[in-house]
Amino acid sequence: MKTSTKNTIIGGVFTVIAAIIGTISFSKGKEVQGNIIEAAISKSGIITINQDESSSEIIDRLLDEYVKLQNDYNNIFVEYTDLKNEYDSLNQTNEMLNVDKNELKEELNHKTEEIEKLMSQISESDSSDLKEDINNNPIFIKNIVKDDSYYYKEQERFVDNFGNTYPLVYRFDASNNAFAKFSLNQKYSILTGNITLSKNTGNNALMIVEIYGDNYELLKRVENISKSSMSAPISLGNIDVSEVNKLTINAYNSGDYPDGFLYLTDVELQ
Repeated sequence: MKTSTKNTIIGGVFTVIAAIIGTISFSKGKEVQGNIIEAAISKSGIITINQDESSSEIIDRLLDEYVKLQNDYNNIFVEYTDLKNEYDSLNQTNEMLNVDKNELKEELNHKTEEIEKLMSQISESDSSDLKEDINNNPIFIKNIVKDDSYYYKEQERFVDNFGNTYPLVYRFDASNNAFAKFSLNQKYSILTGNITLSKNTGNNALMIVEIYGDNYELLKRVENISKSSMSAPISLGNIDVSEVNKLTINAYNSGDYPDGFLYLTDVELQ
């Protein structure tokens, strides 16, 4: 039963009892008229009156109903008090959590500022120290981030057309205009390496290698790469890449189309 309904019934019981007591007081010394009491009780709707019940029996039943309802009310009040205490406790906990949240937010902002300062210091540090370290420890191009490539492949355990053995080479299919692009981000000074051919390279292939920096600035061009013109691998020399962010290596075949394979070997960045 809802609290509002029980409160209404309890109020009704009080009203009926007050009416009955008033009727009895008004009729003191006389016989109480049953129809007056019945009218008051019937109007309240609390209990159903039996025709054979006396006024005292009706009052007793009303009092019993009142006691039951009073107990219900007391129980509801206890429940309400418990819920209110729980609400107050949760509200207090919520306030404490809000304080903790604000403190954590301030700490996060402080840490973020420290990280940003540290990153700024790193970016502003002297890059020459980094380049000096790289010069002492050359980096193979296979370890550089490759942005894009086309008909380009890293190949292990390779023997070239001249009998030289390599643990790793970089194959370009010049007949299909192969290329590879790498991110250097101005971290290196010199690019070195060699160009060689394989036994499977076409006898009439005539190839070109071009190496570009940013905005397709030509850094190196090697022409007339063919079996007939080569008796040993061709050195790329020392290519200056100190100001290069993006490095592009292209390979073309201006001779017979099939099997325009050329290979870069010992490619290092210092």
